Amino acid sequence: AVVSTQSGHYGRGALPFKLLSSNVLLSLIYPAISMMIMMRRMLIVAMVTLATVAYHIKSVGETHHQACLQLCVGETEPGIGFVPYGRDGSYLQVNTTRCGFLDSSKVNIQTSLHGEGWHWKSSGVASIYSPTASSFRVYLLNHKEITNTTEFAEKYSWYVQYQIVGRVC
Repeated sequence: AVVSTQSGHYGRGALPFKLLSSNVLLSLIYPAISMMIMMRRMLIVAMVTLATVAYHIKSVGETHHQACLQLCVGETEPGIGFVPYGRDGSYLQVNTTRCGFLDSSKVNIQTSLHGEGWHWKSSGVASIYSPTASSFRVYLLNHKEITNTTEFAEKYSWYVQYQIVGRVC
């Protein structure tokens, strides 16, 4: 007996059921693939952060200098502080004074944008500008469906989370 499927013909020992169409398979597999991609990105960020900490600890030497490195994590107030920038975006100046860093050239900053909606349509939050010992700036580029980043940031409670490794002594 020969079973006819979308993928071709199978002879003796063929599968006793029809194979699923590629659209059905994709609809079943897509959420799992999306989750795997997101987890991979999170793992890469964690690995880069750990590698940076390990590099800095190794590069500064003995125990006294290791104690000089500090990890500072935080987040901005939801929907507050986004300033219009040109026609296509906005920027957010993030105050990190509470971290107590001494030298802006020795900080490593990782950021992510969060909110209640539409933040996935923005880009640029991972690009750090003007880092100092007490602040840094990120620029967000509007997607064509987002007419005003600052309004969307306020309406959907956008905020930036950050992780910074820097010297405190």
